[in-house]
Amino acid sequence: MNQILIECCVPAVGKTFDIIVPSHAKIHEVTKLITTAIGKLESSIFVANNAVLCDKGSGAVLDGEKCVGEIGTKNGEQWMLI
Repeated sequence: MNQILIECCVPAVGKTFDIIVPSHAKIHEVTKLITTAIGKLESSIFVANNAVLCDKGSGAVLDGEKCVGEIGTKNGEQWMLI
């Protein structure tokens, strides 16, 4: 299983997290995992409703039905959870 390190910015909590995700996981699965983890870490201020992941540089929303590796994600990519 290949894993990819991404940097995920979460403006709602004003923090950035380094996250290792499996390259075979679908984006919507990764979104759910990230929102669950951040919800537990930042429970007092973070509530995720219909969160999406997007490319931090371009602002393009990542297709939830594609796999992390399928969209060409590389180590060190910067995503944003909004």
